[in-house]
Amino acid sequence: MSLNVQIWETITDLWDDIASGDTQRVKYNLQTDFMLTYLGKTIDNPTPKYTQIEVPFRDGVLDLTDALGGLHYGIRDITMRFELMCHRWEFDSYRSQIWMALHGRSVVAILPDSPANAWTGRMEVTDFVDNGSTATMFIVLHAQPYNIVTSALTGLIDAGWNPSAGFTTQITVPSDYPKHWFLFYGDYRGGGTIDLPIMIDDELYTIKDLGEGREWSPDDFWLDAGTHTLELKPVSGASSVANIEIAVFGGGL
Repeated sequence: MSLNVQIWETITDLWDDIASGDTQRVKYNLQTDFMLTYLGKTIDNPTPKYTQIEVPFRDGVLDLTDALGGLHYGIRDITMRFELMCHRWEFDSYRSQIWMALHGRSVVAILPDSPANAWTGRMEVTDFVDNGSTATMFIVLHAQPYNIVTSALTGLIDAGWNPSAGFTTQITVPSDYPKHWFLFYGDYRGGGTIDLPIMIDDELYTIKDLGEGREWSPDDFWLDAGTHTLELKPVSGASSVANIEIAVFGGGL
């Protein structure tokens, strides 16, 4: 088994690498770039989010979780342990490089002991233990609750459209996995940027400052299996053509 953790900056970069069958868009290989050998991980369970109301003079709570959209989950911490495989006099240099590159950064990560799954979240470098001739580092990924099953990536749409006229299509999500993560990649070539209203089923969102190449997904946005309607609303004053790519990743807890 490889002991290397791979890091991408965005889901789009990972998507492009999967589609092309290479790793050209990998931002960091922690073993080769920072001399970090992966030793293992622990994964916390995500905390369930309930919608409950305390009712005076009644036992318990009024549980509205299922009535108001169902059960959701918070982030989960993935704590990774590494050995820093460099000379002792290089510890400070590599430690500084690792902090600058990873601490607080939003990443997409694939771990060597689960190569079929990707995790999204923010990294935090938490501990550095000097053992004399070696050093141990702990890095926590504050991850979204669902991992992304990379083999379940589905590129659904790759088309041009005129932003001044809008665009409507349907997305059919398979039922292979309990949740599916929606990704929109837009490329507006009319000069400058636009604010693009986008309707997903009955929910209206706005993609701010859409220009040449922009990845977007609502935070914690997952589609259930079935058919969903996607509508890009017309933008007054927009010019030229744009390109849209849509993908759905299968995911599980």
